[in-house]
Amino acid sequence: MTAPRKPQDRKPKQDDSLFSFVIDGATHDLPSAATVTDKISARAVRDSLRSEQGEVNLMFAMLDAIDGHDESRDALLDLPLSKMVSIAADWMKHSKGVGATLGE
Repeated sequence: MTAPRKPQDRKPKQDDSLFSFVIDGATHDLPSAATVTDKISARAVRDSLRSEQGEVNLMFAMLDAIDGHDESRDALLDLPLSKMVSIAADWMKHSKGVGATLGE
């Protein structure tokens, strides 16, 4: 006789729409980058594409477009640039499959 199965519906569900990262032992969350793309104007995208630092400019525009999550965004912006860009790039990659991304 097999052991009775335990219900799996009591496990907390992960929210795949949030991107989590750790800074100095504290966990921070940002909404999916895909959720902010509709808040960025075509002008901001155009200006970013025309700039030599286009991807970085677009990344800052996306971070500025986030509603809420101020503490997480501030923690990210207080990092040295290379570390912040690395985490922000992971944030943008995380959004793939969660919703529309720029260029789609």
